[in-house]
Amino acid sequence: MPAPLPDPRRFRLVREVDVTGMSGTGIVADGVLWPDQTATIRWRGDRPSTVNWGHIDHAMHVHGHGGLTRVEWLDDETSPVADLTEVYRERARLVAHLASLYPAVLAYSDPGTPDWPVVTITTPAGQMSWHIAPDDRHLFDHVPGAEPDDPRAKWDGHTTDEKYERLAALTRRG
Repeated sequence: MPAPLPDPRRFRLVREVDVTGMSGTGIVADGVLWPDQTATIRWRGDRPSTVNWGHIDHAMHVHGHGGLTRVEWLDDETSPVADLTEVYRERARLVAHLASLYPAVLAYSDPGTPDWPVVTITTPAGQMSWHIAPDDRHLFDHVPGAEPDDPRAKWDGHTTDEKYERLAALTRRG
């Protein structure tokens, strides 16, 4: 018999600074984190809307604005977002190490996430790139910065699956 799923958890999005000038500050949305880690967010204001996300971290990647919007949990329990932040930080540490082994640049090259730098690493197995949370930027102080139009920062179109296939190929090479 499978383990029981946790109960849904309610939350609010609280915005300290309105970066876009659209939603205001304070409590800007209400949400539910579902047991499968998907999230539903209902925006408040003059033009309310409801959006379903495949994972709450996707919503925060888009709407968190580098920490200017935070999740306020209404139900007691350890926050999966806090746990997820630690998982991303651990990943960032490993990517920072990889960036010390191969030529790499850091650029704000994704217009869809202007607050998140992208580290682009050129390896013998091909290019790999990751978005880096603003709070983890300091882990990449050893990586030279580049302008978005720098050829070294140009994304080669690889998918996430291709990126990890390339990483596996590097691992096999030893």
